[in-house]
Amino acid sequence: MTVEAPEEIVQAKRNAARARARVDTDVAALQHRLHPRTIADNAIDTVRDKKDQAVGAARKRPAITAVAGGAVALIVLRKPLKGLYRFVSRRLRKDDNDAAPDSVSAPPDDLIPHAAVPRAATKAKQE
Repeated sequence: MTVEAPEEIVQAKRNAARARARVDTDVAALQHRLHPRTIADNAIDTVRDKKDQAVGAARKRPAITAVAGGAVALIVLRKPLKGLYRFVSRRLRKDDNDAAPDSVSAPPDDLIPHAAVPRAATKAKQE
């Protein structure tokens, strides 16, 4: 029996050494996978793959891509476009009002305040 005990101890030490080596290998692999540089590289690779897929899909269907891009542009630019529309419409209304006096007739005399009528005009009416 004394001969068997040391053999079991030696075998147990070998098993422990193998287990320790496996744990060390697993810890090293986890440290590599969880290293910030590795995570960043994986994220960059994933983004590049998705970009390539998106570009491929856009090249296959350019009309759909144009419509989707236009819709996104309208959503993103809605406030600036609204401001531009208001600016242009005010400018056009102002230009229309500046051109309008040529076609607008003078108001009737009874609507004009008496002090606003020049004296020469009142004398001409009386004659």
